[in-house]
Amino acid sequence: MKAISREAQGARAVPTGIGGLPRVPTRSPATWAPKAALGLTGVLLTALTVLASLMVWLSYGEVMRATETRAENAARLAAAHVRWIAEAAFQTLRRIDDEVGDRAATFDAKTVGDLAASLSSLPVQVSIWVFNADGQSTFSTHPQGESLNVADRPYFQALRDGAEWSISPLITGRVNRSALFVIARRIERDGRFLGAAIIGVPAELMSEFWGRLNLGPASSVSLIRDDGWLVARHPPPQGPMNLSGHVLFTEHLKRSPSGVYSNQVSPADGVARVVGYQLVEGLPLVAVAGINRDAVLDRFWSGVGSVAVVAVPIALGLLAGAFWVAGLLRRYEQQRRELDAALDRNSVLFAEIHHRVKNNLTTVVSLIQMNALPPQTKRDIRTQIGAMVAVHEQIYLSGQFGTVDLGAYIQRLVGNLRISNAATVKVTCEADPVEVDADRAMPVGLILNEVVTNACKHAFPNGRLGSVAIRVERIDEARARVSVRDDGVGFDIDQVSDGMGTRLLAGLSGQIDAEYTFRRSGGTEFVLTFPLSSPAADAG
Repeated sequence: MKAISREAQGARAVPTGIGGLPRVPTRSPATWAPKAALGLTGVLLTALTVLASLMVWLSYGEVMRATETRAENAARLAAAHVRWIAEAAFQTLRRIDDEVGDRAATFDAKTVGDLAASLSSLPVQVSIWVFNADGQSTFSTHPQGESLNVADRPYFQALRDGAEWSISPLITGRVNRSALFVIARRIERDGRFLGAAIIGVPAELMSEFWGRLNLGPASSVSLIRDDGWLVARHPPPQGPMNLSGHVLFTEHLKRSPSGVYSNQVSPADGVARVVGYQLVEGLPLVAVAGINRDAVLDRFWSGVGSVAVVAVPIALGLLAGAFWVAGLLRRYEQQRRELDAALDRNSVLFAEIHHRVKNNLTTVVSLIQMNALPPQTKRDIRTQIGAMVAVHEQIYLSGQFGTVDLGAYIQRLVGNLRISNAATVKVTCEADPVEVDADRAMPVGLILNEVVTNACKHAFPNGRLGSVAIRVERIDEARARVSVRDDGVGFDIDQVSDGMGTRLLAGLSGQIDAEYTFRRSGGTEFVLTFPLSSPAADAG
């Protein structure tokens, strides 16, 4: 038998390596997987970081806006409180003026009259004084009251010079050296200055009220005259202070009688505060509330830190998990590369086995040719072995060891049959691409070889011209059909002998769970129907 070359059969070329073995292309390793895991984690962490930063930024803005609102509200509340004290003081001073009449120089405790009713609307901590035109005290409700002269005080001088009312800046009292401010009223009759009635308001009274606002540590509340002099403050300052050059007077009050500003360092104690301010209605006073900015931010960052205590370990755990997954993916990739390499080696070994089997079968054919056997016997053996060789050659060239393209295999087999049989018989093949298990292809080929050989041998006696047509087609997903039709003289199907050929067809058909039939149709037609895979393979 002549060896069938790959070029002669139109087979596709296969790259070869050392010794002519097919070189199976190495699969490119998916090394991107670990990097993708780390990259995805990096993107996720970046997104979480950006989101967390945005949330922190938004929360910071919200905290600062809330602080500004709180400072502004505190200033309004302080202004209302001062307004209440001032109104009560003005009413009391009017009643004192009525009580004094034209007796300012001689007004004393013995001539008080019903003055107690005038004091009922004022806090008990305040003190009332009456001074004559020379600034000498004539009456006082202070428990330590004594002779006192205030002629040198600016608030008294303002009244003496014609002012109806006067509010002093923060001063130090001359009785007990405590900090206080004074609300004073001019006493006059017929345009003649008779003296002054004053109410002294202790600074700690303001501190007691403003401390209840609970604005936080290092916060402050102040009362300032519109000329910049400090009237009262909580916590108390070191002494008198003029703030006319501060941004409150140079910028903010010029724009609005109320508002808020921040990040300004207080000239009283150097603390940066968020400041709300409010002009006191009807009075030359400004109420100011300042909330310690650092204390607010400390609370804010403390809250952020509390969240970070939870979030950072989670993020670090996520990052550690990503590295762990990346390590697993690297190990998996290494194992996959090793498996691919082993698979490539096995593929080469399988190809080599089929190549050697094909060569060995070809050698067997050559040995048979050298023996003294009848020519017909040699031809039959050669075609049967050729069917086996064609399977191994198809597997070897395709590199597919589990399945065989039945159409390509039968086309190759038909080529051998054309060479082996009489030139007067034309053998044609029409084949669909049908994949079958490799262990089922050889029985199909041997059956086809037997049927075609018998047709060429018996259907065309005495050199008669004829043709044999082979058709390979898929019936459905699980079955295929091979038919062989000749236009020869035919034979009596009922008289088919129980010879070697019949037993061979029956045995090979049983191997692959196939069914076959013969029928007369202007010649003879053989039809073989078989499953594409074995039940065991389907179950797997």
